[in-house]
Amino acid sequence: MKNILIALALAMVALDVRAERPPVDPVVGRWHPTNGHPPILLEADGAASDQNQKGKWDCLTPNETPRKYRVTWDRFVDTLSLLNDGKELVGENQDGLKLRWIRLSDEPKADPLRLALTSSNWSWENTDGGTKSYEEIQFYQDGVARNPRFFTARWEITGPRTVVLENTNFGTRNNGKKAYLVFDAAFVHFVGFDFNGRTIVEGFRREALDPNRSSSEPRLK
Repeated sequence: MKNILIALALAMVALDVRAERPPVDPVVGRWHPTNGHPPILLEADGAASDQNQKGKWDCLTPNETPRKYRVTWDRFVDTLSLLNDGKELVGENQDGLKLRWIRLSDEPKADPLRLALTSSNWSWENTDGGTKSYEEIQFYQDGVARNPRFFTARWEITGPRTVVLENTNFGTRNNGKKAYLVFDAAFVHFVGFDFNGRTIVEGFRREALDPNRSSSEPRLK
């Protein structure tokens, strides 16, 4: 089983190698200028904006520490250094006006796999019984996963792109058994093994859902 899972993971990597994304620059995020300027958003694609204007940013010293950035607006050019473990941008504009921006949120970045799982409905497709079936599965923040027709389970992320489901349908033949899923780099498709350990299952990301919705609806019997 372990060797088969490794083969599945390698196959997924080979298929989606082009989907791998470059690392996000550490300057990306929302910033609070201490001079009374409105909050500023620096996006991964190089866009800069606040409530009044748009601009662009670029990194002048990507291979040096501290990293230095230039933010270009319609009338101003700000040059800033990323300091204090990425929590502050300090520098000046083209007129010599001193600038200090503080990162608005130091919350840890959401795990991309967890976010993909909990913020979408997923298909659950297999050929158990000889014919292909199309069901759905939803993942909840509290670790519950539910196929509305057939099963409930506990889910756990076991790697950057792998998830294990443990069946919790008490009194059924699959209770306590596990399904193993491997996701592509874009987190829109998975393949793996169903709870019986032999049937291939795959799924695709579908319509968006509220990631904070409750799993407290009645369980399947």
